[in-house]
Parts: sequence; C-alpha cells; structure tokens
Amino acid sequence: MNDENPLECTLCYEEYNETGRRPRCLPCGHTFCSSCVASSIFRSKVTCPNCRKEHFAVTEMQFPVSYGMEALIRKLRESSHDSPDSDPRHSDPEYVNKRLVNLKREQENSLSGLIAECVDGCSQLDKYLVHLVDWKTEHIELIAKLRNLMEKSEEEIKLLEKEYHRAMEAREDLEKLQQKLKTQEMCVVLADTRTEVITALETCSKWKAAAGPRPSRRLDLFPDLNTVFTSAKVRTSTRAGVQVMVKEASSGPVPLLVRNTSATIQDKIDHITANIRDNKDDDVLTTESLRIMNTRVKDLLKGGRVFTVQLVEGRQRYGQLGLERDNIMVGALQDSAPPPPNAHTLVYSDVCEWVDSSSTMAYLELSWGGTIRGRVLIRVDSDTRLGQQFVLLCTGELGPTYKSTRFIEVINECVYGGDYEYNDGTGGAALQTTVTKSEEYQRPGSGAVVGRWKDDARRAQFGITIREWSANMYEVVIGRVESGLALVAAAVRFHTLQEVVIEDCGIVLEL
Repeated sequence: MNDENPLECTLCYEEYNETGRRPRCLPCGHTFCSSCVASSIFRSKVTCPNCRKEHFAVTEMQFPVSYGMEALIRKLRESSHDSPDSDPRHSDPEYVNKRLVNLKREQENSLSGLIAECVDGCSQLDKYLVHLVDWKTEHIELIAKLRNLMEKSEEEIKLLEKEYHRAMEAREDLEKLQQKLKTQEMCVVLADTRTEVITALETCSKWKAAAGPRPSRRLDLFPDLNTVFTSAKVRTSTRAGVQVMVKEASSGPVPLLVRNTSATIQDKIDHITANIRDNKDDDVLTTESLRIMNTRVKDLLKGGRVFTVQLVEGRQRYGQLGLERDNIMVGALQDSAPPPPNAHTLVYSDVCEWVDSSSTMAYLELSWGGTIRGRVLIRVDSDTRLGQQFVLLCTGELGPTYKSTRFIEVINECVYGGDYEYNDGTGGAALQTTVTKSEEYQRPGSGAVVGRWKDDARRAQFGITIREWSANMYEVVIGRVESGLALVAAAVRFHTLQEVVIEDCGIVLEL
C-alpha cells in the first residue's frame, strides 16, 4: 500500500520491537517481523507474501536481522518522542480507517469476482443439466430401438426355425426318393428276360411320372430369399452395433482437455464427443454417420462407395449416394447388380426419414452429346399428389423412374419429358390411380415445374418452363427450379432435343 508505516510489519501490522518482532530480511529483499516469518515456515519452506518466492528454512533465525532498519526505527521513535505532533497519523484515528477501507475494497473486489464465477458456474450447470436430460431421453429412445432390434432378431429366429424345418422335410423327402430310386434301379438291373425288362421299364416310367419334380428342381424352392436377406441384414446391423458398443463403452483415458481447469463444461463435452466420434470403427457406416459428415464419410460418398438398398418381395434394389456442395444426393433405386464388396449399404427407408416430406428437393442429372452436363435442383411441392408422384419417379421407390428417359418436346416455352414407359412421349401413366389433377392452377413463370394432368396416359410426364409463358394459359405447378435453369435452356438449344437424357435422378438430403 502507498501509506505503509515503516515502523510496522506489512503482514501483521504490528510495530517492530527488539524482542519477538525484530525485522528479518528474506533473500528476496522483503522484510517481515520474526513472528510472521516463523508462522510462515511450512515443510522447511517460507513463501514470501509479497513476491511469492520460496525460501528454504527451518527456523526464522536463519534469516538475518535488518540492523539498519532497527537503527532507523529507533531514530524515528526518538523523533516521535521529542515531537509528538510531528507525525499526525499517529494522533489521527482515521489512519487505521484508511487501511481498513483499502482492505474492504480488496475484499469487495475479491467477492465480486467470486460472485461472477458463481453466476457463470450456474449458467454452465444449467446447460449441462439440459444435456443430461437430452442424453437420458436419447438413451430411452435407443433402448426402445434396441428392444425393437431384439424383437426383429427373435422374429427372424422363428422364421429361420420354420425354414430349417422346411429344409429338413425336403431333405427327408429326398432321402425317401433316393431309396425308392435305388429300388427301381435294382429292378431294372436285375431284369434278365424280355418280359422282366419291359415290365421293369413300364413300372419305372409310371413311377417316375407319379414321383413329381426332379430332385434338382425341388431345390429351386430354397433358399427363401426374404428370410435369408432379412437374417443377413439383422445379423450384420446387430453385429456392427454390438462391436461399436463394446468398443465405445470400454473406459479409456480421459481426454487431456477435460483436466484443463480453464475449459468450460461445454468445452469438455464437445471435446469428449469429438474424441469418441473420431475413434469410431471405420468398418461401420450408419445413417447417423451421414449427419456427422466427417472426412471419412465425405471420401466414401465422393468415391461412390455408399448405396441405399430396398427389399421388395424378396428382390433387392439399389441406389447410389453422392456428394455435391456438402449435400447428399440419393440416387434412384434400380434393379441392378449388388454394390462392390468394399461398398457400404444403408436401408433406403432409414435414409429417407431425414427428407422433409412437405418440401422435398429433387434433382435431375442431364446429358447430351455423350457428356454429363450438370444437375437441375427442383423444390417440389409434395403437398400435391402430382408433386408426390414426381418425387416417387425421381426416387424409383415404386419401381418406375425418370432415370434414362429423354426430353420429348417444347410447347409454350416449356420443355416436357418423363415418359418412363415408351420414352417417346406417348406413355408415362400415373403411378397410382389416386393421382388426379390439382385444384390449384397458376400461370407458370420462369423455372416452374408443371404436371401434365390432362392426359391419363401421360400423367407422369412433367414440364419445365424456361421463361414466363407468353400465352394466357394456366397449368398445375408442382415445383420450382432452384438451380440449373440455364442448363435446361441450354438443353433446349441443343440441335436434337430427344438426345437430351436424364442420366440420373433422385432426392437431396440437405444437411
């Protein structure tokens, strides 16, 4: 403090004397009374209250007495005795009050800082409590999903047992057939006379006719595609989930950031979560992995190694996923060969759960002249039945798809396409009999996507307006082009419109 009294110890504020409070100088240069130095010794060390330097000592006697300071103190006291009013601070009781005021201010600042820490701590804990509630809710939902997975496994076990019994019955039938065939063979082999041979041949022919299908044809009933495929998917997903759970649930070292006292609770949570995500098993890819969208997932999507799979009546259909501007492009489902061995497959219905059903983003990939030119992004009004049909034909969910169809014609600044049946403009019937014309008609502006509702045989066809209609006509607008209208205009200018092909189509997962 600026008003320190040289006669007093700056630690206890007691005046120095020549007995128990002699001034002793520490190696760092600061001076305190013998009593304060002695009380500061802890484990053979003294920490200077001013500069916080540590000095090794067992007793205060190890620090020298400041004789010069003692001489100065004696002179000051003698001067004080000769002139009692020379130092007004000794006679002024406010001198002590100033010290108390300074101490009071120090305590106020200290308490204000502690209060601010409490407020910040409460705020952090409030957020942490929200996280805990969310995590608990997520655990409950995950437990429900695990139970559902267990129920599927139990159902699959019953189907496998049923298939096992069916296969066993078929095997027993084949064994019986084998014995009967051996008997017939023996009859033919043992026949010697002409009559015996004729009789054996006639008997064998009649028996073969009544025996039913050949043994090899009886195997055509096996395996049951639905049972085997579902079992494989359930086992694969369960195995992958168990592997991840075992790996992630094992206690490992706490990340270093958690031990950093300067980090907030949210900092620690973010670091722990990122650390766990970065260490996930590379062999496991789930729909949740698409949400995280780390470098590995991006590389898989860019490399064309992620596919959706749909099972329809024992038949598998596949669609490829791609990446464009951090958005996932879900390609149309097709009856195609299975993906390569190093590919990852996701259930189509699980992926589509992320799609906003009321405002779906679809895409058409155009090519002409043997070159892919780009994609057209369309925001579809899925509230209309024609809009829903357009999305279904982009995804191929019901079978037919716009993929590989051609542009057909241009009418009133609108280019038409979508004949998935004959690809010449004469077909493209509605996918569902419930698809009817919309009640809302609009005068199409530039970039409008319209449905061709007037003709039942061509109701699945669509049109894209490249500029506002000059004619005073109205159409059913089912969507708007958000990107790629210039590409459509360029396609119209191509010398042979019918060579413009929709190479691929699908929907967009907007992350």
